[in-house]
Amino acid sequence: MVSTFILLLIHGVVKFKDFLQVKLNKGRQLVIDVSCLDKNLDLKLMLCSRRILTAPTDEEMNSLRDLINSAVLDSDIKGGLRWPLGKACSGGRYSVIGVWHTVTKAYKSSSFRLKARDGDRYDFRTGTGETTREIYLKLKRIVSEILASSFIG
Repeated sequence: MVSTFILLLIHGVVKFKDFLQVKLNKGRQLVIDVSCLDKNLDLKLMLCSRRILTAPTDEEMNSLRDLINSAVLDSDIKGGLRWPLGKACSGGRYSVIGVWHTVTKAYKSSSFRLKARDGDRYDFRTGTGETTREIYLKLKRIVSEILASSFIG
């Protein structure tokens, strides 16, 4: 079972424990995978910015670290994370606009692959949250099986 928190930030990204991977992405300009070893979960931080960030400065990274370090795990609220009053933004430059918490279970066999994902989201801009259950089923060799049976029958 994998537990993942996703934070969507305006104008910046953040830190929590250890940065595992930083990459540029067309949809989100900067994506950072963070491992929280003491909490047994992973964070994925996504940056939406008006300008393209190719290499965040130390000041930007420190500002983002402060924002993430002020986050509090709270399973009673949608998204699973909250910030103390006044801590949901950092230096007037970065602010949290959404939080997602997902738990994924994956199963596979020789003929199929199944992923079940429970999602819990909260959008700070609109003040709305939602809970979803998503199922992904990938059947292996299904096309070749159908083609083979149509030629036989």
